[in-house]
Amino acid sequence: MSRIIEIGAPVSGEKSANDALKEAFEGAGYPLDVTIESHLQRAIALPEIGVYLPASKRTFATIRNEDAFHRAVSSIEQIAALNGYQKIVTIEEGHADPAADGAAGADATETKSRAKKPANSGADASTHNASDPNSKQGA
Repeated sequence: MSRIIEIGAPVSGEKSANDALKEAFEGAGYPLDVTIESHLQRAIALPEIGVYLPASKRTFATIRNEDAFHRAVSSIEQIAALNGYQKIVTIEEGHADPAADGAAGADATETKSRAKKPANSGADASTHNASDPNSKQGA
């Protein structure tokens, strides 16, 4: 059985997205590979799990621990509540086949690779990237 959660604005009397997350992903092992699908017409960033999610696209992420997952779900629920959206994101365990979904395509792979890039603190000269004009060499 695939674990899946749909996140939107909270409805009075229903469980929160974090409660639904606990129920759906109970006993999941971390790090956890997931497919994240946006139902929005604009991009959102989820720094808690290192994901930039383009508008109406699907991307992949590896969630390092349960706390990060809960923080990301809380952020998504807050975005939905502030904008009054019923459903903005679907998160499913595993990586869906991008070839089977026209919405994913190359963008999904590209998004994952951007999210995985380590931050360049500029404190170590060995981390300098000569092809990146924003990269600074040395401290």
